[in-house]
Amino acid sequence: MTRKLLLISLLFSTSVAYAQSDRSIDVTVYAQDLAMVKEVRQLKTRQGTAASLITFSDLPSQLDPSSISISPISCLQQSYEYDLSDFSKLLEGYVNGTVSVSLQSGKVFEGCLLGFDQQWIFLRDKDRVKLLAISDICDISCQDQRDGLLTTPTLVCTLAGDKPLPQQITIRYLTSGISWKCDYTAVLSDTDLAMELSAKATINNQSGGKFPQARIKLVAGNPYRIQNMPSQRYGMRKMAMAAAPLAEAEEQYESREEIGEYYLYTMKNPATLNNNQTTQVDFLSQMHVPVKKKFSYDYTKSAKNARLILSFKNEKQGGLGIPLPKGKIRCYKQDEEDFLQFIGENIIEHTPVDDKIVLCLGDVFDITARRETKDRRVLSKERVEEDYEVRIKNSKKEKVSVEVVEHAWGSWEVIKSTHKYVKKTADTLVFEIEIAPDKKETLLYTVAYRR
Repeated sequence: MTRKLLLISLLFSTSVAYAQSDRSIDVTVYAQDLAMVKEVRQLKTRQGTAASLITFSDLPSQLDPSSISISPISCLQQSYEYDLSDFSKLLEGYVNGTVSVSLQSGKVFEGCLLGFDQQWIFLRDKDRVKLLAISDICDISCQDQRDGLLTTPTLVCTLAGDKPLPQQITIRYLTSGISWKCDYTAVLSDTDLAMELSAKATINNQSGGKFPQARIKLVAGNPYRIQNMPSQRYGMRKMAMAAAPLAEAEEQYESREEIGEYYLYTMKNPATLNNNQTTQVDFLSQMHVPVKKKFSYDYTKSAKNARLILSFKNEKQGGLGIPLPKGKIRCYKQDEEDFLQFIGENIIEHTPVDDKIVLCLGDVFDITARRETKDRRVLSKERVEEDYEVRIKNSKKEKVSVEVVEHAWGSWEVIKSTHKYVKKTADTLVFEIEIAPDKKETLLYTVAYRR
């Protein structure tokens, strides 16, 4: 209370300039819980053409006060006031002042406000002190107007002397509570050989501030930040600074540039970011991208069914050739009535140009499998042999090729197999098995392990 009274006294004893709410705003959003904000505000001076204080209101409650910079002026001191007015603080400002209290019964009492607590208001009416229950009150009118009560977070800047001020001031700051992600939509063709790929940038604003008609910029990269941000009344969230590269083909952004080791994308159209709101902006228009479909059975991933795998390459010849950010991709396909039906989703990791993207969309209903270890023989202390059987059933009406992924351990070699295989990694081997419609195929192989 003392700090607030000092601030109010200071505001009324000096000349003050107010940075107006109408401003030009640029918001640079990182992937998780951080944004860099630049505001250009016009100044309105209360007394004369010079001022010793400037106040900025309409700021996000989660901004980092230590990151604030103001140009082109020089500030001796900056005070960020985030202890906002509520019921108690409003009444505190009128203690020993005249108030009028209306009860739900219709009675009205007027007098000097002596104090209050969570249940009662203490009012001096002439020579009596009345205790009025807060639960019975329907209205309180304060006859004396009191200025200086803060309803929004406010920055107060003390200037270096009463010098003429510029017409506008630029303020920059970091704030937590704002993040963005990329959401992809893929519509597969009837043949599953191509897809229409599009993307939107989803921006979530929980910063406690509103940014009307802001120019939006999105950053791709991993800038490190110290986690121990100063706590405020509204709480400062931890800033985990993972970020992502963004897309280009049929781009919905105005420009793309490299900032250090990161990418910076400026959206073509401004957008309003309201507090406690999620906003989507177009980022990547529909692109025709060739894809490859395959069926894969890996007993460590799915014990009974093969999985549907889609893959495509991030290359210019395939309609892309742009750095793709990490994000969720949702896949759809048209049914016989031309309605889009959801068929699965997965995550795209940060993908540079010319890298391959592999998506698992779910289990295949008509391709089932059963895997067993048929025998195990300990031939010596150094050598063990194991026999494996993988039976796959194709219930589809067309021929399919299934990739069977097996895993080995230690030092191994396949000494017998009914099908050819490829050694993919030190502990992975892959068999390609073709299965006729409504038929079964059995893979048998023996592995020798050396201890």
